[in-house]
Amino acid sequence: MVKPEIPEHGHKKEYTKDEIYDFGMKNYAQFNVKALGFKEMLREHDRIMQSNEVVANRVNDASENRERIINFLNGQSNSELGNILNRQNFDLDNLKADDLENNILQINKIIIKNESYFEAVKKQEKTCMKIIGFEKDPDFKGIGSILKKVFSEDLLNKCIVSEITYEFEVVHMRLNGMDKTFFLSVPAYNDWKKSMPIIKKYRSRATNFGSWNTDHNLSYQYIPMPIHFYAFIDDEVDKIDYLQSVAKAEQLRLYKIGTLVHEFSHNIYYYLMDGNLRKDWQKIIESHKSAITAYAEKHRIGIHGEKVDYNEEFAESIRLFVTMPAYLKAKFPDVYKFIKDKFPDINSL
Repeated sequence: MVKPEIPEHGHKKEYTKDEIYDFGMKNYAQFNVKALGFKEMLREHDRIMQSNEVVANRVNDASENRERIINFLNGQSNSELGNILNRQNFDLDNLKADDLENNILQINKIIIKNESYFEAVKKQEKTCMKIIGFEKDPDFKGIGSILKKVFSEDLLNKCIVSEITYEFEVVHMRLNGMDKTFFLSVPAYNDWKKSMPIIKKYRSRATNFGSWNTDHNLSYQYIPMPIHFYAFIDDEVDKIDYLQSVAKAEQLRLYKIGTLVHEFSHNIYYYLMDGNLRKDWQKIIESHKSAITAYAEKHRIGIHGEKVDYNEEFAESIRLFVTMPAYLKAKFPDVYKFIKDKFPDINSL
């Protein structure tokens, strides 16, 4: 292992992300070769999402939907179109009052993209989601059956996940989105941690690309996307409040399964939480003085003001609903009821 060169100011508790990244590139870049493959995969996903010329032509030629879109914009009731926009979480306030042609194209894109979601689900029903690498960890024994029990096969298909992979000997660190990222062996990570203990806070246990599908500026269509999982290290599960009633031997297993549940729940939020459901969910979250979990608290910026990551609150709530239902029901009964009522296909372990 390398003998890292400590920055000139020596050891300290806090470093900027740029300092950490520069230090990592200087001392651990040779262990980060997987990052190149990861970035190439991102480029390939981007290419696929933009490559369907038939879809692109339908998006850019609104003739098939033009009349009903104009009538809708002029105030004519159209429940079907209204439901599509609600389902795709499209805000009509984003339209420009003086740009009719652009508004038509924007709504036409939403109509075509909405169709592509159901086409993607149909394709998903005919394929089998790949499960790779989990057999090496006894905590994930039978994970395929567990996922079907928790979400049902129908709900899993609606998550349109192409594959889930688990690299239990790789530590993923993300310093700035996907641009400044490291994939290190456990020994390399531990070596770096000796010089910069703060790097623990930048560990990422998973990468999920489901949000690419819902970004209307990024793609014309929905495609099945992967979820990748990495080493569970330095998680200190014995300090997590909702796991205190669980035997220590079971804490890590439940935490790991909960992390898978958390990631699939992001896709449920992306694809199945329409505008109306999200408004109801936001009211529930904003009524709470604390976040669902300590992890969700990190994303709870300005709960009554600027930005709140309701998706993270949702994913953590489903985690608890599945792995610690009694805890969730006792501490957040309104959240428990929302999940129970709105997503009856989700089951506790």
